[in-house]
Amino acid sequence: MKKSLIPVYLLFLLFVSNGSFAQSVGHNYQKDYHPIQVAGYIPEDFLDRLDQDVDSLKIGDPLSDYEFNQYYSTLYFLKSGKFSFGDPVSLYLERIKNKLLQDDPNLSKEIRIYLYRSSSPIGFCLGNGIIGIGPNLIAHLQSEDELAFVIAHEIAHYKLKHSFESFVQNRIERTDLDRVEYLESLVHRSKNQELEADSIGAEIFQAAGYQLEAAEECLVHLHGTYHPFGRCHLDTDLFELGDFPKVPSYYLEGANDSVSTDYEYVDDSQCHPNIQKRIGQIQRQPKVSSQSKTAAIASFEEFKLQCSFEAIHWQLLEQDYAEAWYNIACLKEQFPSNQFLIRGELRALYGLAAFKSSAANYLQEKEPRLNQGPVQAFYLFLRRVSSKQFTAITRRKILNYLELNPNDLEAQMMMKDLNRMFFAHNNILDPYREFLKPLPDLHFEPDSTLSPRRREMALKYHYVDYYLHLIPELRDSAAIEATMLEDQSYLEKAKQGFSAKNVEKPEVPYPLDSVLVLEPRIIPYSKDLYPADFRTCREVGIKVYSYMVRMKDKFSSGTDPLFRADWDTTALHEYNLGTQFNALIREAYWMRKTGFSTCRKYVPGSMDPLNYNYLFGVIAVYNLEDDDPYYCYLINLQNGDILYKRDETYGIKISAYEIDREMRYDLRQIGAMEGRF
Repeated sequence: MKKSLIPVYLLFLLFVSNGSFAQSVGHNYQKDYHPIQVAGYIPEDFLDRLDQDVDSLKIGDPLSDYEFNQYYSTLYFLKSGKFSFGDPVSLYLERIKNKLLQDDPNLSKEIRIYLYRSSSPIGFCLGNGIIGIGPNLIAHLQSEDELAFVIAHEIAHYKLKHSFESFVQNRIERTDLDRVEYLESLVHRSKNQELEADSIGAEIFQAAGYQLEAAEECLVHLHGTYHPFGRCHLDTDLFELGDFPKVPSYYLEGANDSVSTDYEYVDDSQCHPNIQKRIGQIQRQPKVSSQSKTAAIASFEEFKLQCSFEAIHWQLLEQDYAEAWYNIACLKEQFPSNQFLIRGELRALYGLAAFKSSAANYLQEKEPRLNQGPVQAFYLFLRRVSSKQFTAITRRKILNYLELNPNDLEAQMMMKDLNRMFFAHNNILDPYREFLKPLPDLHFEPDSTLSPRRREMALKYHYVDYYLHLIPELRDSAAIEATMLEDQSYLEKAKQGFSAKNVEKPEVPYPLDSVLVLEPRIIPYSKDLYPADFRTCREVGIKVYSYMVRMKDKFSSGTDPLFRADWDTTALHEYNLGTQFNALIREAYWMRKTGFSTCRKYVPGSMDPLNYNYLFGVIAVYNLEDDDPYYCYLINLQNGDILYKRDETYGIKISAYEIDREMRYDLRQIGAMEGRF
């Protein structure tokens, strides 16, 4: 099954990275980092779209259906809160776009470009001319010229109307072709469009005074973006945990140290041509020799540095914990005292421990063979180390942090959850015993064929293993037990489990005027690659919203939805909070599945302007092949705790009436609503 999302053009499907612009005022990277926030006014691009009269569009007409699709996609992106505007990076991108289109002012007005806040290194263009560039994509580039080629490539997609072409062709082919033929046609057309965009983009690029060699360099650098933070060398020193030992070297055996430079990879199943084909086309492009090299608009390195931090922020929010940990380790070499990196490392380790403890498939997707080079050793380690071992490593790291920061509430909550994980393993000393080899021989001689450095590392590992056999019960068992005894009620909950069926009705109702009720997220799902019935989803959403307005009129303004249909410039603060709320909803979904939350306290204090203490959120998934689920959560905005959760599954497509009925039931359960409505 694939999610039915908007047909956008991904510039490069990459893996992980880091990047954006460093605001020269307010950022001291040696000390801390504060994520990018939007500023100014919500762009008219979005507000105009919300005023569009889509109900008058003719059903079945390709152009009308395409217009409706663009309306829905813009609304989707707006409600996601992930487009940034008014920030230095978006302004920088806008200046580069204007420079590229200085000879075509009309086209320059049609195209708008924004930073798209995401963990993925992504670039795309919607059919209405809105371009999004991810900070991770910026981070993998080496110059402003390379970034200009990326933007020129997306402008070319818009000029060639690739979005509309694909929309129409997909409608025809889904009817006329079987599934295999349809997928083959889709992939073939996508590759052709990418080559066309490279060609036209190169013309736009050169006309603005940029040198074509930078386009080749751009493609070469983007080829290596499956490496977090480029090709940061992974040494076993990454796993140095203070007074806790390094990871034994046998967890890293078999790692391939070479970095892949295979540009001739088979692209039969790829949406983009292989890099060699794209570079070859750029090399055959006529060069404009009369142009002199254009001067940079600003210091690209400053933008890139902030994007490195911004990428880590989004990797943590979107639960890309492996990449976040790796990237943090690389940045800490340059900024060892940065509090954002120190706290982020704890969150990443804690998230990975929760994933491994719940036997999630997250790490199985990180196939080491597809990540050649130094990072391969990192993924091999994550897959080979056991859940208990990784929990022990994480716990030691957080204990070390708490020795220096004993009042950090987030770290204390992480420690309690880790103790619950230990408790779930029955014997709390097993993680330490399992971590060890049999008692090492104190008289050990490394293999004489090893290099001096390898011999030294082998000796270190051996003596560390020996040392570990002597101390765990003396040093750690009492500490674990003492920490676990701090909160017996927490342990009792761990015994009972954290499934939705075990959630009890709160004894004390939550005050109505402190509960923020989000407009439900109604997600269209389809087994096909392209959209399900967007119209129906929108109709369901409008009906649910009307129910909520009536509920608000009958009861209290405390149930005012965060995301309203009547957006205005006063909603800027709410837009900034929207992404954080969505992250909390994702966390609630993960909590429902596993019993462990993987991020803590991302939003304390930011709720003050709205004066809400609790967040009530609903997710309804429409048009599944078998069942339509309904998920409901009540979240404490002061600490991120899940106070109430419930889910229902419908054997038929869920309706607006059913969503409204379930929401009213849950609001009564938490004490935010009384009687019948």
